Amino acid sequence: MEPDCVSYNLEKQPSGDNGTYKCELNDATHEGNEDDLVGEYDYFYHGSEASSNCIANPCKNDATCQSGFTDKGYRCLCSAGFKGQICDEDINECATEEQNCSADAVCNNTEGSYDCECKPGFSGDGWTCKDIDECGTEEHSCSANAVCNNTEGSYNCSCKPGYSGDGWSCKDIDECATQDHGCSIHAVCRNTEGSHNCTCKPGYSWDGRTCQDIDECSTGTHSCSADAECNNIKGSHNCQCKSGYSGNGRTCTDSDECVTGTHNCSGDAVCNNTKGSHNCTCKPGYSGNGQICKAVMFSSCKEAYDAKLLIVSNVVTLRIDSRPISVFCQVGDVGCGDGIWTSVMKIDGNKRTFHYDSNYWSNMLEYNLPGGETGFDQMETKLPTYWNTSFSKICLGMKIGQQLRFIVLNKRAVLTDRRRTIPSDQFGS
Repeated sequence: MEPDCVSYNLEKQPSGDNGTYKCELNDATHEGNEDDLVGEYDYFYHGSEASSNCIANPCKNDATCQSGFTDKGYRCLCSAGFKGQICDEDINECATEEQNCSADAVCNNTEGSYDCECKPGFSGDGWTCKDIDECGTEEHSCSANAVCNNTEGSYNCSCKPGYSGDGWSCKDIDECATQDHGCSIHAVCRNTEGSHNCTCKPGYSWDGRTCQDIDECSTGTHSCSADAECNNIKGSHNCQCKSGYSGNGRTCTDSDECVTGTHNCSGDAVCNNTKGSHNCTCKPGYSGNGQICKAVMFSSCKEAYDAKLLIVSNVVTLRIDSRPISVFCQVGDVGCGDGIWTSVMKIDGNKRTFHYDSNYWSNMLEYNLPGGETGFDQMETKLPTYWNTSFSKICLGMKIGQQLRFIVLNKRAVLTDRRRTIPSDQFGS
């Protein structure tokens, strides 16, 4: 055997006839590791005997010292996690990838070993690590107004609709101010926490995103007076008092056209106010629709009385011979009994007016009163006609001294001169 052969394999039994042993040198050049020797069947391992070199135990970190094998006369069999000739060098398993940590763990080198620690977001013993669902365990830091989304080994935060921010902090978005709402132009936008709502304006209805005009006039939800017309407009309505009423449409009061002078009655008519309107009635002595009134001409006081134009004694215009003549019509008893009497006076005082013959008076004379003077206290009237004034009675009054006597002539008078007028009366009974 060569003297510098440090380690060898010896054949258990001598080979051949000469009883020699076969020696196999360590082909790892003094590394002194058993695995470096080529093993063969029937060989055994043996190291050089230099046991004194291990007495001082030069090997570190609980390594095993074996005599021989190296030029120093010993070798160190390092414990797991150490390396070097005397096993004084720590093996960084984390750097050599000789560790079995989970891919979701962090390898931490230790003196002579290592440990595995699951990364944040994972849980386990380091050799096996499972994702932690922070969203499910509520171990996240998302804003209360955010949505937590779990990811492998972590999570992220997204602000909910209606909020803005990074997810950790979320602020309400005022959609009404930013015009990001979907409200109708006929709606009012009201911001709420994280959202908003739309309310149709008065006069419109629907969900706020769509608003349709309400026809208050058709639905009866208007505020118009019963005496007003309701007119629907976009989003509202207006009220206009009907003709004959005044006000703001919500309140309408009857207009008294007769008082305000806004009527259309004739000047010869009487205006009568009614609710919301008025009517016109021609005054006595006139006829028409009230808006147009024409004077009614009567031929006698009796006709005027029957037409209710004559209620009490008064001056009435009669149509005599197709022209108007004003006469004084006496209503009632003037001394000759009740009736409608026409007072007359003589036109020409130089002519005889009439003569009579009656048993009512004892004297039968012709009277010739001065023309133009009255016999009944200035209430007589001239009748410039010859033939057309009809009468049935003549009431003749005579004043002798202080005594006034009357007589009724129940027959037609005798015309004595065409230049004078015969008084007429048409009795009603």
